[in-house]
Amino acid sequence: MASIRQVSAEPALEPSYEYYGYVPARIWGLRSLPGSIWFQYEINPNSILDRSLLVFIGNHDQTEVSVYVLPNRSLLESFTVNKLEKMTIRLPNGTFFKAVSDKPVTLILMAGKNMEVGDNWAQTFFTSVEGGYVGREFVFMALQASRMPYVQGFALRVFALEDSQIKVVDANGTTAADFQLEANEYRQLTFAPLAVYRLTSTGNLMLQLWTGGSLFYPAVEGGFVGRLFYGAALVTELWGSLPPPPAYVLTGLEDARARIIDLEFRREFNTTAVAVGVNNSMWIEASHMVVESDKPITLMYQSGGLTYAGVKPGQTMELYVPTGKDALSMGEAYVFAEEGTTVTVDDMRIKVSADEMVPIQPGVHRIAADRNVVIQIVHWGAYIRSYNARIEAPYNGIAEFASCVPSLQAMSLTYEGMQLKPVLGGEMAWAYALAIVVPLALIVAWQLRKRGRTP
Repeated sequence: MASIRQVSAEPALEPSYEYYGYVPARIWGLRSLPGSIWFQYEINPNSILDRSLLVFIGNHDQTEVSVYVLPNRSLLESFTVNKLEKMTIRLPNGTFFKAVSDKPVTLILMAGKNMEVGDNWAQTFFTSVEGGYVGREFVFMALQASRMPYVQGFALRVFALEDSQIKVVDANGTTAADFQLEANEYRQLTFAPLAVYRLTSTGNLMLQLWTGGSLFYPAVEGGFVGRLFYGAALVTELWGSLPPPPAYVLTGLEDARARIIDLEFRREFNTTAVAVGVNNSMWIEASHMVVESDKPITLMYQSGGLTYAGVKPGQTMELYVPTGKDALSMGEAYVFAEEGTTVTVDDMRIKVSADEMVPIQPGVHRIAADRNVVIQIVHWGAYIRSYNARIEAPYNGIAEFASCVPSLQAMSLTYEGMQLKPVLGGEMAWAYALAIVVPLALIVAWQLRKRGRTP
């Protein structure tokens, strides 16, 4: 069990890793109106919740954590969590929060009556024990139901970037899985709902929970702007007779060409042009995919839900915030940054004050900053009427969600020197070597700057 101690109102520890987020204001699902023949919906009263859960899972022993409510930065809780332990805090709807830890943690923002009791599935990429999305060790919570999800296979997917021997143990040290993967292979797994596990690997990999909700795909290079992406996809057969919307959005700062590879059958699905400044929407007919691009792009799946992205200094993201027919179905987005950061949204420069959040309107925007920033998008379930104009859902909310929250510092992590293998024969769309190297100098410089010293 994590230990809690009584604290005063002043900060309990010097910041090392900072996590931000927003609890959606409308946590509920919809149900069809009795006798409706035109797919009309109303709020399901049995699904309404007035709070979300913040679940902290220890990646390292003796990790000190403090949780604050924004914008006044009032201290809500302070505690210590050890490796494979978890601590849960409740936050009311509409709350902006900030969590600070002296070591990286796995932080989950989740809600939903089924999700909270382990009877639903999440969609997120897990962060490693170092805080980034590529790694050889992950501590995670099985955000899944005990039954098969409605997508193909099991919810948890392991994508091997290198040849890997992989082992998963539970909090008691009991082996739950032990297997090998070659580079560009993947494995689907299932575990006890809401239990905590530790995955270790001899090679670098990515870990994804997938059931088809809104999601930004992290780039293998680090962050969310890049030229190589791995992940699960949602094949159209699962939609039945309903025509699916073009759910995948590719955006970039330069005109680019992206190649989508079906990882299951090792074949090219499509090569598509990515135009600047627009929502390049498409459907991807592959259960598991690799996306290669000749220029840096951002990859998003939109379907309703909650997801995170971010940028680092010197980087600009072409960000798509989902649009809808009205304000209740559009995406709601916020940029989070530390005090003193200058955030540029299109042509507007915004100097961030203490623990301020910058709202972003729906549409396509260019986002840049002189320090790391994290972006959160809440997409209000507009997918239910994107394929049929007769559907009326004026009170869209989010009934169930769970997302792994990245730290500000994770946006700067890079992975250099890792020898990637082409998925298909011949050269990749680009050629370079990557390795899992957390830039120590960058972290040290950041820590010194926080202390007011010159690195």
